[in-house]
Amino acid sequence: MGGDEAPAADFQVIEGGRSDLANESGSAISGASAEEAQRLVERARALLTSVHNEDSEEIVDLNQAIETALEAGDAQALKESTESLRELLFFVEGRP
Repeated sequence: MGGDEAPAADFQVIEGGRSDLANESGSAISGASAEEAQRLVERARALLTSVHNEDSEEIVDLNQAIETALEAGDAQALKESTESLRELLFFVEGRP
């Protein structure tokens, strides 16, 4: 691994404690979904300086997508972004 370093400042950690967020369509994000997203983001952040530049850029993009989904209360976008980050972590870590 050990690719180019990505600027950690571009990667913002989601603040915990969000639960049951809802968007305008009434779609709710459960606390468990938000917590899972937070755990994945933290795992991904720990890898930022040790993965290839392309992977670190994807990590940053997915973190931003997760943050946006949480802020908007968009359960479907959160699910998709979380699944994508989980798959990327599986690829770069070699574990779920």
